[in-house]
Amino acid sequence: DHVYINPDLSRRFLKKIRQEFYLLVESYQYVNKPPKVKLLNSLLNLSTKLDLKQNESGELELPKYITPTFISKYVRSSEPNISKAGTYLERKKIIKRNPYRIIDQERARVLLQEWSGGEARSFEKEKLK
Repeated sequence: DHVYINPDLSRRFLKKIRQEFYLLVESYQYVNKPPKVKLLNSLLNLSTKLDLKQNESGELELPKYITPTFISKYVRSSEPNISKAGTYLERKKIIKRNPYRIIDQERARVLLQEWSGGEARSFEKEKLK
């Protein structure tokens, strides 16, 4: 009955549940993907969630606390695999490390789409209202 008294509160509550469920479903979608896909997807999603803006050189710089250890726990992968994926993506000039920076966001999204078989979804694509 309290829904009728304060509909905004219930709407915000349901929105939060929907967002958390969406993120959970998305994380399960990438469980069996290669580490490079997990890493790239997590960096793009974190940059969106944290609402990061491009710096002067056009890169998205993530906070210093986003380390290989943080990402390995975030994507449920081992730290050595994430480190190898980071080295691979750095050689491809998609990201830089220490701290993580996405060099070319559009190219990263295209590669993520290719690598994940066209089923890549990002948090930005479906911003929940």
